[in-house]
Amino acid sequence: MMSQPGYLTARETEIIRILRVLNEATDGFVVIGGYAVNAHGQHRFSADCELATNRDNVPLIDATLLGEGYELRRSEVRPPIGVTIREYAKPVGGETASIELLVDTVVNSTTRGIWTYKFIRENSSEAIVVGATESTPSRVAQRNLLVAMKLHAGETQDFEDVVMLSERVDWKMVVRCAACGSKQQLIDQIDYAIGEISSAKFASELKSIFSMRSDPTILIKQANLGLRTLRTVVAPEKFKDSL
Repeated sequence: MMSQPGYLTARETEIIRILRVLNEATDGFVVIGGYAVNAHGQHRFSADCELATNRDNVPLIDATLLGEGYELRRSEVRPPIGVTIREYAKPVGGETASIELLVDTVVNSTTRGIWTYKFIRENSSEAIVVGATESTPSRVAQRNLLVAMKLHAGETQDFEDVVMLSERVDWKMVVRCAACGSKQQLIDQIDYAIGEISSAKFASELKSIFSMRSDPTILIKQANLGLRTLRTVVAPEKFKDSL
């Protein structure tokens, strides 16, 4: 029986492989989520890969994934905003590798923040998506946009990513990338993040998730300072429904 690290590595290797295949077929997508974090030099395992695209690119991406043994598990339009999500899955070593395709827009259900594919594309760049054993070049969301999206998302894992990405982030650009949806809800998320990352438990989990050998205390303090600055700058900012 394959060990848990073996399962994780097998899924990650498959996802990096399929990213390589997709890149050869089209440049019409942007990697967001955990694999984009990896591309910025902060490796952690992730069972699924999120891609932003527009509907013109869906037929080619769909055909490529199906041709590589993936199955379309879910295709839905989520009301009331109308975001289209397509989820593809493939068995890998007794587990499942998953690709989630977010079509035309990426929407946060908590803050109602909306990012159009055009905005995501404009705030992306070519980078190397790095895994434990494999890597591939791909277009990924830039660091500032990732931090903005993850603050909107507001889960502990998102805050872990924010801390790891924060060292070279431009907080003024984060504001520009975050100014959509409910401002008050985002401010609440930032306040929650500041409290969350200050706990001893958070530091321990951060070291484990990212296999860190060094003490993350200084990095966490820097992120805390950045988030406090961000909260101040966000308050007077004019927010839009979508970017």
